[in-house]
Amino acid sequence: MNFSTTHKCLTRALVLALIAAAPLAAQEFRYGGQVSIANPTGDDSDIASMGFGAGLLGEMPFTDNFALRGRLQYMMFGNKNNVDVSSYSLMADGIYAFDNHDAGLFGIVSLGFANTSVKMSLPFFGSISSDSSGMVFGAGLGYNFNRNLGAEVKYLAGGDDNISYIQVSATWRF
Repeated sequence: MNFSTTHKCLTRALVLALIAAAPLAAQEFRYGGQVSIANPTGDDSDIASMGFGAGLLGEMPFTDNFALRGRLQYMMFGNKNNVDVSSYSLMADGIYAFDNHDAGLFGIVSLGFANTSVKMSLPFFGSISSDSSGMVFGAGLGYNFNRNLGAEVKYLAGGDDNISYIQVSATWRF
């Protein structure tokens, strides 16, 4: 099964899971967006610089302390050494609020799939590009300022290219 088929299956599964679970917390389901900056770590910092991204999310609290969130995200990293790197991912986040889900500190564990594109421009030879996909995992901390606005910092790694970066995000939920 190629990444496109896997991506479609995961997207459908995520949507169906959120729809099926909506009656469990019908008045609590929230959707929103996320804007991020990311800094590559390790060997990735040799080919890409700080990047920016945006994402859409659907989040469902099951208790005052535990929520599940589905997230579709696109990241574009800065050009370094004539290399362009971009990535989109479909992630599932488990969120544990240490106090209360609507406000306060929380932990995040992430798992999903990412597709990473790398394009290198070479003088006299044109450009070379490569796409790869694979499992991505991550962990981090966040803080909800109120029911709608939050901030997060996460470490994410994985994929066939073993990309890794630290991501700082602002989240708005409706």
